[in-house]
Amino acid sequence: MAFSLVNWWAVLAATALNMFVGFLWYGPLFGRVWLSLMGKRREELSGSNNPLTYVYPMLGAFVSALVLAMTLSLLRVFTWWAGAGWGAMLWFAFGGTGLLTTGSFEDRRGGLSWLFIAYMVVVHAAEGAMFAVWR
Repeated sequence: MAFSLVNWWAVLAATALNMFVGFLWYGPLFGRVWLSLMGKRREELSGSNNPLTYVYPMLGAFVSALVLAMTLSLLRVFTWWAGAGWGAMLWFAFGGTGLLTTGSFEDRRGGLSWLFIAYMVVVHAAEGAMFAVWR
């Protein structure tokens, strides 16, 4: 039922958008900040040779985009600003607060959590705006 309300091309585009923004976010935009917060140098990153390093995030991006598209469709969100607001708010409410909770118990540096939260809020706001107008 809810699957019939989904624009699958928009979900695929949102998945690609998530990966592209991640490339920019952790590369040219905030790559140095990210490495510094992790206390690493670029040469120390080991995941770049493992394909699963990119497969798991892509699957997560797809599932997240699909659920957001279904939710906004069921909520009947039709303007880009409402889609952006709902997308950002829903991600922060479920993903961001969970990350802050686990981060506090894992002794993760606060800036590292906030850098990821900001990335996800930007991605989900953009996806929400896209889903609201691309029906």
